[in-house]
Amino acid sequence: MPLLRMILLVLCLSALGFILGSYLRKCLVERWRTAAHEAGHAIVAWLSPFVGEIELVEIDTVWPWTSGRIKYSWNGRFPPIPAKLWDQMALKLAGMAGEIAGANRAASRGNCPDFNGALRIAEQLSRGGPENGCPWDILDQPGRIDFEKVFGCSEQRLIDILNLGYRRARLLIQDNRPTFDKLRRRLFWKKRLSGADLAAILGSRPWAFK
Repeated sequence: MPLLRMILLVLCLSALGFILGSYLRKCLVERWRTAAHEAGHAIVAWLSPFVGEIELVEIDTVWPWTSGRIKYSWNGRFPPIPAKLWDQMALKLAGMAGEIAGANRAASRGNCPDFNGALRIAEQLSRGGPENGCPWDILDQPGRIDFEKVFGCSEQRLIDILNLGYRRARLLIQDNRPTFDKLRRRLFWKKRLSGADLAAILGSRPWAFK
């Protein structure tokens, strides 16, 4: 009997170790994905002339619940012109672009706040005339999301607009890949970065704001 109890104890401890190990691995994977997501937002916001002060970017991950946010204001130097709407849409989709660039997958599905915000902007842009046209020369750039399959968006005109926004975010991350990688690693370990922390990593903003 003592031997049987010892065997059972070893089996229980092994099972517990396996469960805890799997949980920790999933926590780290989700933390890495969320860091990449928020780093994508931060890169695009930092480079946007329409974004004002960026106060912080942070993540909070305890699997299976993950969250993150970037807190910023819009640049008061610009009225709500179409180019600003395009930048806002790209910023909404930058989290997915960051996930794919940094974690090789995007976990966003269905009723996603980022997508819903981008979709509302795409609908607004689609109702305008030629003055609402895409301000970026990126039509021949690669990269697209199957918005119909992933989010249930079935209108091709909206899918085309959304993919232009995604392509813009993806291109900005690619063009600043070393900085993006440094930012997501720092965010992974520190979990919260202030505006001063971002400036130390990303350098000075390319645009003035008020």
